[in-house]
Amino acid sequence: MNGGEKENAAVSGPAIEDAALNNEPTTRSSEIATEDQSCYDVNRAYESFHSSDSFVSKIYEVAPNANPRLHLEWQMIDRNSFIKIEHGLWKRSFPVPVQTAIDGKTGRPVFTACRLQDSEDLHGEPTLRYSAHWERNGWMASINIWVSKASGKLVQAVSQYEQGHCEFDFPVALETISYDRNLVLDAEAP
Repeated sequence: MNGGEKENAAVSGPAIEDAALNNEPTTRSSEIATEDQSCYDVNRAYESFHSSDSFVSKIYEVAPNANPRLHLEWQMIDRNSFIKIEHGLWKRSFPVPVQTAIDGKTGRPVFTACRLQDSEDLHGEPTLRYSAHWERNGWMASINIWVSKASGKLVQAVSQYEQGHCEFDFPVALETISYDRNLVLDAEAP
């Protein structure tokens, strides 16, 4: 879907400068009329993640007073998708549909009310942390999103789902994403 040439040119990094870290909405505007204008950088990071040829995404259940528990691992290897739930076996997944910042079922924005919260180092990588409201396929959450300053890609998200609108069978999820090809080509993957 997205070749390396397009992927490398897609995002040059978030538009917000460190000096603008004052909990304000982002200010770059999109040409997509239905997109929430406060979410330009978050939307580009989300689309860049979903159009990457290779990545590993790990989703953890976050319970009060407990360490995060790995729930699901999703690997994209040269646009081939593999999923492993908890301690199960790797299974080739269905073809991944194009994910955009607009929900295909409702025509509404996936992210709304985005606000730049802070500039943080996340595992040694400089990032910008945003808060937002997330909604897709009937699921809803308050979300914190970490975007790499270097690549403009999504690298972590913490979702606090609204009761009755959870994507998983737990209310708080941590998702970590790596684009390091050495991690993506895990020896366990088929």
